[in-house]
This record gives sequence, structure tokens and C-alpha cells, in this order.
Amino acid sequence: MSFFKKLGGSISSAFKKAPSIASTIFKKGSQIVGKIGGGLGKVGDVLGKAADIGGKILSNPLTEGIAGAVLGPEASLALAGAGQGLSGLSKLAKHAKTASVIANTASNILHPDQYKNSQDVLGGIQKGVKLAQTTMPTFA
Repeated sequence: MSFFKKLGGSISSAFKKAPSIASTIFKKGSQIVGKIGGGLGKVGDVLGKAADIGGKILSNPLTEGIAGAVLGPEASLALAGAGQGLSGLSKLAKHAKTASVIANTASNILHPDQYKNSQDVLGGIQKGVKLAQTTMPTFA
């Protein structure tokens, strides 16, 4: 068998396997990215709720009174620092939710159902491979 026929055969088998391999990769990738997106959304929700609850506690006059009694003059600095921490937590929650939206969008883009017409493209490639096999020059 000539070198070119062997090469044509291996190229043909690669194209025969490519659609199922690509579909599997995209389907699993879509599922993984979707789960990451869902997890990030839940993290964002939890962080947002924690920041809201913390903000309510800090803004309570009773908290200021207790902090003043325990910490003395440093109470206002401690409460300000805690407030900045909660502000950072709130921003982190917003970023987690944004990342969740991005991951879910990526999951939708990766899902094979988005590319139903890709079978037409793959069919064209397979026809081209068959044509190349029948017209492949042989050098014996």
C-alpha cells in the first residue's frame, strides 16, 4: 500500500471519529461549565445575604453601644473597618453573580444543540475525505 493511501485512510478514520468525540467534549464541557456557573450563582447569593445581614447588624445602634463599651474609643474605627469589609463582601458577591452569568452563557454556547446545522458541515468534510480517497494519487 502506498504512503498516500495509508495517509488518506488515517485521515479518513480521524474524520469519522471527530464528530462523536467533539460532541462528547462539548456536551461534557457544557455540563461542567454549567455546574460552575450554578455554583458561582449560589456563592454570590450567600455572600450577598451575609453582607446584607452584616450591614444591618453594623447599622444597629445597639451594636455601636456594645462596641463602644467593649472597645472604648477604638469602637468607631473597628465598626468602620467592619463596614469596609462588608462592602468588599458585597462587591465579591456581585462579581460571583457576574461570573455565574458568564459561565452559564459559555455553557449554552458549548452545548451541542446550539450547532444542529454542524452536521451539514461535518457531512461536507466527510464527503471531501471520500473524494480525496478516490482521487488520491498513488506512487508505487
